[in-house]
Amino acid sequence: MLHIGEDLLTCDMAETYHIYIIDWYNPPFPLSFLAKLAVGLGENSRISRKLTKTKLNLSQTMQAVIIDKLATLIWQNSKDGSKGRNFPESVYKKLEGIDEKPKDDLMKFETPEDFEEWRRSKMR
Repeated sequence: MLHIGEDLLTCDMAETYHIYIIDWYNPPFPLSFLAKLAVGLGENSRISRKLTKTKLNLSQTMQAVIIDKLATLIWQNSKDGSKGRNFPESVYKKLEGIDEKPKDDLMKFETPEDFEEWRRSKMR
């Protein structure tokens, strides 16, 4: 965990266990003890969110998803919803930084022969 975010782990240890570690290379406690505490940090800890590559904690995620579902329900009862246009943007995806646009690097082949031809041209 240290190589991923030393500062994040330091903050989490201070907030959760009130252990202030200034120098991780000369800690005041045995490393095995600190490792046990680090594993016990909750899923909302900074280092856990960094490891799982999420920006929001569980509570924030739940709130954003609730907002998205409510917006969808409201949209379904609107004129736009009945015609299937102007679908509301996702608050959750915006907060997490998830790109909703389709990727341009996807390729489509009509036949297996087209794929084989493309593959042969890349191997040259």
